[in-house]
Amino acid sequence: MIDRIRKIMEEEGMSSSKFAEEIGIHGSRMSHYFSSRNKVTLELVTKILERFRGINSEWLLFGRGEMYKSAEAKGTNREPDLFSTQPVINEQPIIANEDDKSYTSAPDTLFSEPEPLKTIENSDVEPIQIPEPQKVEPARFVTKSHREIEKIIVMYSDSTFDCYLPNGRKI
Repeated sequence: MIDRIRKIMEEEGMSSSKFAEEIGIHGSRMSHYFSSRNKVTLELVTKILERFRGINSEWLLFGRGEMYKSAEAKGTNREPDLFSTQPVINEQPIIANEDDKSYTSAPDTLFSEPEPLKTIENSDVEPIQIPEPQKVEPARFVTKSHREIEKIIVMYSDSTFDCYLPNGRKI
């Protein structure tokens, strides 16, 4: 299994210390695994699979199958960064140019003050009649039984998921 862990480090371009940092263990502990001083634990395997979601667990545990769950998973083992995919916001809005599929900044004239509304003086249009409000009886509220959140499940695009309990504990 140590050889497969080294293969993950090689594919991800990480040193032993960087890999240990990524999965949340001390570098010395990682070197103990590599020197066979400590045997690989389920905790280590779990940390690797949680951090590198594209790794095929059967490959890591038993050496069967491919290293990655799918061809798309290769090189996508990083945790998603919510902010790296956000567009950069300019001072001016961006407008798509349909002719050449490029994007340009909108001119300031697009966002000038609106013209005032014109009044219609001699018109055949009748004014709108607003009906009198009707008296409504107060609503009777039906109380539902007390409901509590049992668990929250987060589904990922690579067919994995995380499950959280209300106390914040991950299961």
